Amino acid sequence: PSSSQYASSTLHHCYTQIGECLIQLNNPSAALESFTAALEINETAEVHLLRGQLLKDEEALDSFKKGVQILEKEGRKKLLCQAYSNIAELWMTDLCMSPLAESSCESSVAAALSNDEGVHPDGFQALSSLRLSQRRGEDAANAILKAYGMMEEGVKAGANTVGLGSKDIRETASPMEDGSQALELTSLELSSIDSLPGFEFRTQTSKLLLECSSVENLPPAVATALGDAAVAVLGSLLCENDEVVETFFLLGCAFARLEEGGEAMNYLNRAKEMLEKVKKGIEEELNSLDGFDTEGLAEQAESIEDQMD
Repeated sequence: PSSSQYASSTLHHCYTQIGECLIQLNNPSAALESFTAALEINETAEVHLLRGQLLKDEEALDSFKKGVQILEKEGRKKLLCQAYSNIAELWMTDLCMSPLAESSCESSVAAALSNDEGVHPDGFQALSSLRLSQRRGEDAANAILKAYGMMEEGVKAGANTVGLGSKDIRETASPMEDGSQALELTSLELSSIDSLPGFEFRTQTSKLLLECSSVENLPPAVATALGDAAVAVLGSLLCENDEVVETFFLLGCAFARLEEGGEAMNYLNRAKEMLEKVKKGIEEELNSLDGFDTEGLAEQAESIEDQMD
């Protein structure tokens, strides 16, 4: 490539990386500006999809569709599966009042499933959300179990390290007591963990597994399988980051669904302790900033109080 092409490519990459960093720093408006600048240099599918996640309503849909058009030409099925799933989610949220919402969501989910290659769980996860919204609980449960099956190997490998990969391991390991790893991982297991969907995606997986486990008239064996899968998914999250309050809370809910009361209380109490610690830190900061504008911190403290209740 010429020097000018190289410079443009480098600048595009820099804007994209800056945008992703700004998302991590919880500055979506600045991230959106950075992604827009990147697209002015070169329109890539990835940046259109990133930009779509920061937009709302028709603007988000337009950005996702532009990304899909590029991906279709390039034949990149994994990203197509993710993109169509994002579009389906948009029809279930921002655009849910449109008369076209349900039919558009169905077609988007179908497109996602046609690109899943039997290994990408995004389509089945979107299908589960759609079926729940349609009050088709058993179909939703079957769909989320299929999504779980596509990541089960990596999920269980990660969950095993904190003693949550299966009921047998849970009964012989006690990660809440000393935090030690239950099992050492092989290189193949490490590779399966590295290939897992992101943290937020798996958090949503666990929520859908839990919601489906409470569906009325579900066979007991299926309800138990959903609860066990939720514990394993949450265990894989705990392996990745053990400082997220929501993960401990959801584990408490999952064990409650499995009627394992002792474990449920352990994780729920841990979540409460973590919230109390955060609340105490905010209160100390509020006291140290007497006379300054502390409205934001006060709102955080109030929010944590609500979560504890």
